[in-house]
Amino acid sequence: MTGTARIAGTVLLVCLVSGAWGQAVTVRDSLDRPVTLRAPAARVVSLNPSATESLFGIGAGDRVAGVTSYCTWPAEAARKPNVGGYTSESISLELLLSLKPDLVVTGGPVHVSIRRSLDALGIPYYVFEPASVEQTLECLSDLGTLTGRTAGAESRIRALRGDLAEIDAKVASIPAGSRTRVFWEVYDEPLMTCGGSSFLHELILRAGGINVFAELETPWALVSPEEVVRRSPEVILAADDHSPGFTAREISRRPGWGSLPAVRTGRVYLLPADPVNRTGPRLGEGIRSIARALYPELFP
Repeated sequence: MTGTARIAGTVLLVCLVSGAWGQAVTVRDSLDRPVTLRAPAARVVSLNPSATESLFGIGAGDRVAGVTSYCTWPAEAARKPNVGGYTSESISLELLLSLKPDLVVTGGPVHVSIRRSLDALGIPYYVFEPASVEQTLECLSDLGTLTGRTAGAESRIRALRGDLAEIDAKVASIPAGSRTRVFWEVYDEPLMTCGGSSFLHELILRAGGINVFAELETPWALVSPEEVVRRSPEVILAADDHSPGFTAREISRRPGWGSLPAVRTGRVYLLPADPVNRTGPRLGEGIRSIARALYPELFP
């Protein structure tokens, strides 16, 4: 989502077209593609759980005609017609088409195949795959434009910026030399963490933490257990869809991990998965949950 066309954090090109088309709208998606609709979408099928949360978050839930089985929040989303799972292979194109969408919102690489089908059928789609907090806010703005819910999008963005500013102000009081070293475990077999280009890395930074693998250039990277021990994290975090057995006692059985500061002090936490994994309207909640794990005295 780059380029000189994006101004003040969002592209919002509104074209007035005479005739039966009424008011056309154009935005640029996460692949920097122009997406133009003859009028704001009235029937949207969302294939991305983050986008589904965002559509409901900006007040466009009434425009959502279909979702996937992974679109579980808010509760109303789960009651929408279901077109399948998350990947292209698990999505039923037949079911999707039966919902007569005038816009489909997809995710990133996992939806390449379904996007080819939509291209062939001439069905407009918007790729929702923000890589940062700021890009998430831009995507919220774009969805507001595409669904005619610009006021709802602006309201949600203001609220999120307020949350972020409040967290930033508290984090700013923590001296750089006193910030907590964090290891985020994405998977345990094989052991995987988040690198410096990942969305999770940005959340850790905004929560006042230091990602002990920040120098890794890939978003998701395999690391050795020995290297984690060498980097001596003070807190170990994971999303709560990771494993119910993810505790300080459990991971102390890993060779050498019992000596880690995080394990010795019991600072091993599972955090609610969706707010930290999904790029949507619960961003503030996700960052705050990380900050609370790192600095409970500042974030009670």
